[in-house]
Amino acid sequence: MKTLKLALLGILLTAAGVANAGLIYQTGSYTYYADDNGLEWVYASPCAGIGGCGNDVTLIDDFRFATEIEWSSSFATTSELMSAFQLDNYNANVCAASYFGSGFSHCDSGDVSLGYVWGAPSSIAAYSTSTYGETFLVRNELASNDIPEPTTLATLALGLLALRLRRKA
Repeated sequence: MKTLKLALLGILLTAAGVANAGLIYQTGSYTYYADDNGLEWVYASPCAGIGGCGNDVTLIDDFRFATEIEWSSSFATTSELMSAFQLDNYNANVCAASYFGSGFSHCDSGDVSLGYVWGAPSSIAAYSTSTYGETFLVRNELASNDIPEPTTLATLALGLLALRLRRKA
């Protein structure tokens, strides 16, 4: 019986280690800006979200194209958008993210300043339908740990197993 318990413990610990190998969210894949309205914005592509530069932007991690209300409540002008992402300082850390599948990750802050922001309302961006427009995506802020880690689940399972074995002893 003791050998069986040790074997089960070894299997649980091995499974927990393997489960940690694949992360759900890739840290450092993109830089986002969180506004006061509970929205997170990301600079996804230096091309239009659909039909720009040969590849559409891939909507992942709950990011989506913003509605007109979301645009207007977060940014009144392209200057505010540039300031939020510090594009007016040509911050190389806030360039578009190839993570969203457009195939490009360079900065076109000049395009943003001229109003080439794909999908933004015309009150914010003059050239919102241009295939050369920069694409920004939005999502609602995520809770810090909506999904428990596999190691946490394995630890819980071990604790429950220990309680069960203790009662039998």
